[in-house]
This record gives sequence, C-alpha cells and structure tokens, in this order.
Amino acid sequence: AASAPSRPDKATVWRTLRSARVGSVWDSWYTPEGKLRKPSAPVTTNAILGNPANASSASLRPSHSYGCEDQLFFAGGLKAPKHAYGPVEYKSSSEAVPALLPSLSVPSDHYPLIADLD
Repeated sequence: AASAPSRPDKATVWRTLRSARVGSVWDSWYTPEGKLRKPSAPVTTNAILGNPANASSASLRPSHSYGCEDQLFFAGGLKAPKHAYGPVEYKSSSEAVPALLPSLSVPSDHYPLIADLD
C-alpha cells in the first residue's frame, strides 16, 4: 500500500490498518496516528520527478518525491519484523538530495522494502 504514515488525510491506509491492530515495519518510527517517534524518518522514495526540459509549465516542473510511501503490513500472530535491507533514514529532504534515486546501487526511484517476518 502506498500511503505515508504522516499523510495529513484523516482516512489513510496507515490509520485504517493500524486502528485494526495490524502491524507495520514502521511501527518503531511512527505512532498509529502517523506521528514520527524519532528525529529521523525512514525513506522509501527519493527521486526528482518531472522533466527539466518542460520546466516552463508549472505543472511539469521537476519536484522532489521524498518520504515513507511504501508499506509492509502484517497480522496473524507475526512478530515485529527485522529489516533485511536498510531502512534508509534522513532528517530532512535536503539531506536526502545528494542520494537521489535511481542510482547504480538502487536502480529504482524506491528503496527496497525487505523484512524477515517471525
């Protein structure tokens, strides 16, 4: 599900599933209401979207897509997962800009979200 825990909408995938006591790989970072518990946030996407050649049109100007958009939820007696990759964390979007995706080491605009579930 692509829904940032901190998304301001009242009804989000995060809030709906967390209120039903479904766990998330991000539970140690975010409260069930989507408030950040730590000084830095996990990041699953960090890319510049848009085409600089079309920068004359406001709707096509490049923008920084940055945040915790990707989720992995679990239920049914599974315990808190261990991240098998990452997670990647930044304190701000400006701190993340030097590590934009895709890159040679991460050939996607999203970091892998891999966890071992017990």
